[in-house]
Amino acid sequence: LPEFPITNAGGEDCAVVTALALDIDAPPVTPLQMQMRLALLGMRPAGLMVDVTNYVMLETGQPTHAYDRDHVDAFEVRHARSNARLRTLDGQDRTLQPEDLLICNEDGPIALAGIMGGNNSGVGAATTRFVIESAQYRAARVRRTASRLGLRTEASQRFEKSLPPALSAVATGRILHLLDRCGAVPRAVSRFTVDGDLRRETRNIEMSVGDVSQNAGADIPDEETDRILTALGFTVRRSGRRMIVGVPPYRSIQDISMPIDVVEEVLRVYGYANIAPVLPNARISPVDADPDQVRQRKARHLLAGRYGFAELQTYLWMDDAWLREIGFDPAPTLRLKNPIAPDKVRLRTTLVPNLLKAAQDNANTRTEFGVFEIGRVILAEDTPHREVDHLAGVSVRSSRDMPLEEHYRAVKGALSALVRTIGQGGVRTELLPVSRGDVPWHVPDLTAGLLDDSGPIGRIGVLHGPILDRVAPGRQVIWFELELDRLTQVAYPIRTFTPYSEYPSSSQDFSILWGTGKGFAALEDVLDEFEHHLIQKRELLLVYKGKGLAPGMASYTFRYALSDSERTLDGDDLDDFREAMLDFLKSREISLRYAPTG
Repeated sequence: LPEFPITNAGGEDCAVVTALALDIDAPPVTPLQMQMRLALLGMRPAGLMVDVTNYVMLETGQPTHAYDRDHVDAFEVRHARSNARLRTLDGQDRTLQPEDLLICNEDGPIALAGIMGGNNSGVGAATTRFVIESAQYRAARVRRTASRLGLRTEASQRFEKSLPPALSAVATGRILHLLDRCGAVPRAVSRFTVDGDLRRETRNIEMSVGDVSQNAGADIPDEETDRILTALGFTVRRSGRRMIVGVPPYRSIQDISMPIDVVEEVLRVYGYANIAPVLPNARISPVDADPDQVRQRKARHLLAGRYGFAELQTYLWMDDAWLREIGFDPAPTLRLKNPIAPDKVRLRTTLVPNLLKAAQDNANTRTEFGVFEIGRVILAEDTPHREVDHLAGVSVRSSRDMPLEEHYRAVKGALSALVRTIGQGGVRTELLPVSRGDVPWHVPDLTAGLLDDSGPIGRIGVLHGPILDRVAPGRQVIWFELELDRLTQVAYPIRTFTPYSEYPSSSQDFSILWGTGKGFAALEDVLDEFEHHLIQKRELLLVYKGKGLAPGMASYTFRYALSDSERTLDGDDLDDFREAMLDFLKSREISLRYAPTG
């Protein structure tokens, strides 16, 4: 028999195209059983040849198409030409693009490959001369064309699943078998013609003998595994602890390509319901707490939960445009090879610039707020570079709502609580010598170092001048930055408890005059030097700077809580404490505004 004329010019969009010409003198009516099955599956019976091709598509998953050989005497698979048009079987005129794949004869397109045939070559009730076309088209090409045209068909949905080329021959053979079973007596008038690679070779997958049972979590006998795979068309060869499974060519490589795919084939036939669920026998052991994570978690809970700061997460890089605006040059820094933007190249060496930018962005919508970030900075001046965890924050307030000194004390109080929680002892400040133009937020006379009992831990400062005008003009802005690695309290320190005295306590207040130029921190440092066995706590009650005070002076009222764990205090005890306090203040040349009360 001669070959049917085929030209496959589809390239990678068409792996193989096959054709078989046949004659049927008097096509019988489709058997009722086949018609009922098609109807139950949502397909309308339309004549024997159409019914059989639809039946085989549902049975094997391989779409095929039957043409009237009176109108089609050759096949050419190619891409559409410019301005090409095709009227499909649904009666719609389709405008095609050059990448669309077509099946053509000498007169032009007769089908949209893998999607739908044309209305000028379909078979009818009187057709006796047929040609059956079966091919494999690239899934991506079919999907793009069908989506663009809004033409999703039964055929296109199957081709989009990347069917194996060998299935084309299987489907054609199945059509011939069913036609014969239906009494059509088909006569082939051409050879089964192939243009392309059917890929009929068996693919081998090597796996361990125990892979099936191990993945199933149950003991599945080797004999049962072999029986199931053989029934599905696979071949099995065993050699020691290895087995080689031959995958039949009509199974797609997208479906069966690795050992776990073979295991799935066995289990779906064996039945997942036949595998008893068993909980794994695993030893549960406690996970040691990571000290760094514990410190960060405590810091977050304290700043956000008790002091109302909101946590931010900014990028690891800095914005050069913002750095130019505030006048900061962080060189040296590590630079990104592939930055997201040309001005976002340098990795941050401090958290403060990004937080100041966040403060600027929020200052227009919020009267007062506080933000903080826990993040990593990259210190490039060291060789090799170091990555260090920092904690930084910015607090913004209105001058009308809170004096700057009270604002500063509130922020410092939050940091004191933080250091007591994750650091060593209490927090202290010391004024740092700062030169103008070094770091713009290090304002001279308004920048201090933060220390705990272990040494320096960070810095705190107040914005003033040009940097304040750029970030939040007319507001108060206080910033701080701590090195978390220097806060060295153990993750879960041993808590000690000092029982309350069973005896009543007393208190005495002192209004102390102090120069505002010296700073409140210096006053606290002086008062910390005074020790007395009755002191339980010192508390700041009031700051007064009004009428009756000399210029540059302020009155700070402190309350001392006094008690003894062994007896009730009497007048002599209180007099003794008052005299000791007055002698201490006199030795430090500190005056009182009012006499002590108690």
